Amino acid sequence: MTARAPDPFIGFNNGQLRFDALLGRGAMGAVYRGRQLGLDREVAIKIIMPHLADDQQYLERFRREAQALGRQVHPHIITCHDVGPCVGPDGGTVIAMVLEFVDGASLGELMQRGRLTVRAVLELHAQAASGLAAAHRLGIIHRDIKPDNIMVTRTGAAKLADFGLARHDDSATMTTSGTMLGSPAYMSPEACRGERVGARGDLYSLGCSLFHALTGRTPYETSNSFAAIRHHTSSPIPDIRDRRPDLAGLDPILKRLLAKAEDGRPADAALVARELADLARALPEGALAGRLDPT
Repeated sequence: MTARAPDPFIGFNNGQLRFDALLGRGAMGAVYRGRQLGLDREVAIKIIMPHLADDQQYLERFRREAQALGRQVHPHIITCHDVGPCVGPDGGTVIAMVLEFVDGASLGELMQRGRLTVRAVLELHAQAASGLAAAHRLGIIHRDIKPDNIMVTRTGAAKLADFGLARHDDSATMTTSGTMLGSPAYMSPEACRGERVGARGDLYSLGCSLFHALTGRTPYETSNSFAAIRHHTSSPIPDIRDRRPDLAGLDPILKRLLAKAEDGRPADAALVARELADLARALPEGALAGRLDPT
């Protein structure tokens, strides 16, 4: 087996940023733990992969994510400190976003590990809803709420991440009408139809994330994206009591969040945050949330 070539960014210092360790890599980009040297602070540095450097649509998405994060200072939203070109290890130009470093893990990772309590799941989603409320007040719609985009610090604070699909609420779609954007397991019915997604679309996705974290399975469990989309648009709303009879008291809020029609969902993320926080306080501390289905 051929050994992977060393990552040229790790240990690289361009005078502005120092890249210390790889946090994650995908087809679109990579994220490093590093240091913003001018302010001497630990940060996360997100870069665009070289093959996308001339992709105007992706550059626009990257810029929009930075602007969405930069407009918000909130304890439950990751902060963007800076964005723009910088020198890369080969002397060429790299587009980088400098973000608040979260010492922790995503909610999705914590769900994989298991042992989350029901109270913790409710508290984390209450905090995520509080972050959404702040974004919505600025007219920013996240459009990709899911456990992997809810970061959790070591002290138990939730922070919304990845505003790459975010859009101002007065804009119909990121691309042409009819294009579906988001993660199928968590997409609102209107997103599945390629329609405009507003604040209540984010709340539907939050409901899917909450259901998943509580039960260990998404509302409509399927490995087929097209089947998931069909379920979101036309299948009955799942009843948490079928999977967790002990959590019957959470069924009303889940049914409202997962309503097919936008006007059947809560009107305000701040109200959802308060209701989830109240439900968390009313629960005993020890009840465990669902473990993820290994299949």
